[in-house]
Amino acid sequence: MGQEIASSQSEPSEIDVTAIPVLNDNVEWRSYLKGVVINPDFALNEAAASMFKLIDGKRSIEMIGEEITKEYEVDLDVALQDCWELVQDLRNNGILKLRSVATHD
Repeated sequence: MGQEIASSQSEPSEIDVTAIPVLNDNVEWRSYLKGVVINPDFALNEAAASMFKLIDGKRSIEMIGEEITKEYEVDLDVALQDCWELVQDLRNNGILKLRSVATHD
């Protein structure tokens, strides 16, 4: 299994496309109009909500980004950057953690 990736809040980090975002157990959320409300004080707009709904503990940042490119017709680099920024924001607010993927030869 993977392990949690340490957070560095002092400076932006490079995108780890293999990281898997995993919601923390205590997170409650619901759809609201075209967005999402999380633990009632955190709201996401439509685009961020689309990314958030793809977080299932199985998909990597890259997989989520690829899905977003299909839905919003944006370049993969843009989708990955947006996804990474959302994931970092959610992690910094205690909503999720990142799990690294163990590589096999």
